[in-house]
Amino acid sequence: MRLNDTIGDNNELKVEIDIMRKEILFAKTSVQEMSDQIAKLKQRAKEANKISIKEGNAANEINNQILALKAKSEEGKESFELEIKKLQEKLKERDGEMENDDGKDKVAQKDGKKAEEFFNPV
Repeated sequence: MRLNDTIGDNNELKVEIDIMRKEILFAKTSVQEMSDQIAKLKQRAKEANKISIKEGNAANEINNQILALKAKSEEGKESFELEIKKLQEKLKERDGEMENDDGKDKVAQKDGKKAEEFFNPV
């Protein structure tokens, strides 16, 4: 009877060992598949980082160009405003001279007819 019990226990242990071997094989296969997926994801992440860095550098370069154009535009705007102020001052001086002449300037026509009055619309 002891022999039969021992043989039965051995058979049960063999079945458990087979189950454990299958579990170990499945675990190894799963680990290998996960390692492969991790390697693929790692490669994709590296490529995405390279693209991100490249696009970031391009965006920074474009932003620098935009800032340079804004500065140039402001500089042009300031010189334009300065020129306008100079012209306005000249116009005010001219208007001041005209106001001394009663605010009117007589312009003679070519054919000798009467002079017409000229007003500065500004």
